[in-house]
Amino acid sequence: VCTRLRATYEEFSAHLAKALKKAFESTPNTDLNRRRFLLRFCVELVLVECISAKDSPLLDFVKEVTDISLPEETVITNFTIIGSLAQKHAVSCFGIVPAKQKTFEEALGRSWCERSCVLGEALRTQLMNLVVNAYQSSAAGLLQTAHTRLLEQEKVNSKLRVDKGQVDAENQTKHEQLKEAFTKLQTNLTTLSEYLNQPLPTPQEEDPNASRIGVKQEKTEEDNKEEELPMIWEDTEQQKFYEEVLDPKDVIPAVLLQSGKKEAEKADTTEGAETPKTQEEVQKEREEARAQAISDFELYLARISKCESAKQVDDIVIEFFHEYNTKGNRRALAQTLFSVQRTKLHLLAPHARLIAIVGPYMKDVPTYVMQGLQQELEHMKNVKDPVLIESKIRTVRYLCELCKFKVCPPGVVLDMFKDFCDDFSHHHAELCAHILQACGRYLLYTPETAMRTDNLLERMARLKNAKSVPLRLEIMLEDAYYQVKPPEGKKSKAKERDPLEQFIQHLICDRLYKDEDEDK
Repeated sequence: VCTRLRATYEEFSAHLAKALKKAFESTPNTDLNRRRFLLRFCVELVLVECISAKDSPLLDFVKEVTDISLPEETVITNFTIIGSLAQKHAVSCFGIVPAKQKTFEEALGRSWCERSCVLGEALRTQLMNLVVNAYQSSAAGLLQTAHTRLLEQEKVNSKLRVDKGQVDAENQTKHEQLKEAFTKLQTNLTTLSEYLNQPLPTPQEEDPNASRIGVKQEKTEEDNKEEELPMIWEDTEQQKFYEEVLDPKDVIPAVLLQSGKKEAEKADTTEGAETPKTQEEVQKEREEARAQAISDFELYLARISKCESAKQVDDIVIEFFHEYNTKGNRRALAQTLFSVQRTKLHLLAPHARLIAIVGPYMKDVPTYVMQGLQQELEHMKNVKDPVLIESKIRTVRYLCELCKFKVCPPGVVLDMFKDFCDDFSHHHAELCAHILQACGRYLLYTPETAMRTDNLLERMARLKNAKSVPLRLEIMLEDAYYQVKPPEGKKSKAKERDPLEQFIQHLICDRLYKDEDEDK
């Protein structure tokens, strides 16, 4: 249309150039779509020679969008406009042939089709210098700033998750906005890098020795001091039990992770039935099958209470996914795992491992157990009946075991510890000791929770000395405290043994005893 009008009216080009310049200058910097359209429209008019390059406002437009002295948000918006222009007219406007286009030319064995209407060499060089200089000067800084803001917000969210067990809606929304802004900027800079043949900047990662809540892991000056520091776990067996958790997808087909064997075979059974049966026969068969399934599953649930080792737990999980993975059975499994008797505290750790294994694939199981335990926790804070102390211990230790498997947020346990210190009654003092016995070492020597746990430990020690507690509780609290945080002079040092002594110990402890246990 513009070409026809120019051919008819000689003065049309000058008026059109003025109108474009006026429209671009009056458009706010935040109006991305309109500014992008006006720049692209101006380029097309110049390339078809509807407006002469000399009289066009193209150079002024490009100078404005490549001005890196503007506010950061405006520069990011302008980079989006430049990226849109480079995608369409990198060759025509900047004289730059993208590397991808060269690769296609080599693969096809012929040159890429070129537009006959291109800008003059001097103008293209000037435009290229403006765009490339703007990219080289500010791209890396913009990306690093956005990445740093995202990391800072992640640290805030991690600290809230540790302290309170969850992230509030405001910080969660802010994190999502920062993540979206960083992703958009990275995508836009990738486009510019590709079409301008410039290297893509990469943000510098944070110090790997710094945790996401801003507490740095302090390194000792001497290597031998590291061996003297208490570890999170008491021995390697305990470490394997809590850290080397089975991933079901490695040993179970993907189809069985969502639906059990019986549900998967149900369709085959119905399709394979050729002889029609009466309604009474079908109903009778269903009742018999249901009764048999219920009986088998009840025996399976009874066997769960006998699982104590990691291998037994892993085997029982695999069996569930293969044979019993239905919605009703998952609910029954969750109820069984939640309803551990208060006198069988030795089952809490195996049950917690089972929940940690099935959690990623059956989210209703850990949700049901956590909700039940948290409801019991709120109830027991208000009830100080001495008869219920065993149930309270069971609830507290269960949450601690789930915390070590990363099912329960550490903030829940730390808040519970703080509440017991706020009301340091005899009951709560005993529960504090059980928290330290169950997961005190884990919380104290995990960088994210170390500072808060240490403060609560010292507070508990002061309360013990300030308040009158029975001798039994005093001994229990001191034992739990020094088990988690031994005195400076009494930290156990690794004893150096002769090679012959180490070999004899290996034969007796590792080879002889373990072989006998496997034979049993």
